[in-house]
Amino acid sequence: MKFFSRLFVFCVVLLLLAVGLGGCGSAPSFTLKLEQEGEGLLVTTPSKPIFNNGEKVTVTAFPGSNHYFSHFVVNGDIQESNPLTLEVRKNTTVK
Repeated sequence: MKFFSRLFVFCVVLLLLAVGLGGCGSAPSFTLKLEQEGEGLLVTTPSKPIFNNGEKVTVTAFPGSNHYFSHFVVNGDIQESNPLTLEVRKNTTVK
């Protein structure tokens, strides 16, 4: 009987440690900075400045009248899609 009591206590302690370690700290989060160039509007969906690691965001450019969309620059890389869907894995700047 003592063996099963000790085994039960050992299992409970392991379970509590596993749950506790999984809850320590939070997942990394990153900023999404929009730098508009030219006339028009940049919209993100979802609309927020901070994203969890791996979270997806869609950036859409709405050019002003008599203007057209050419490309986004994402952390220095040219992206020609509009709208553009990104998976945020680091602090990101979209121009």
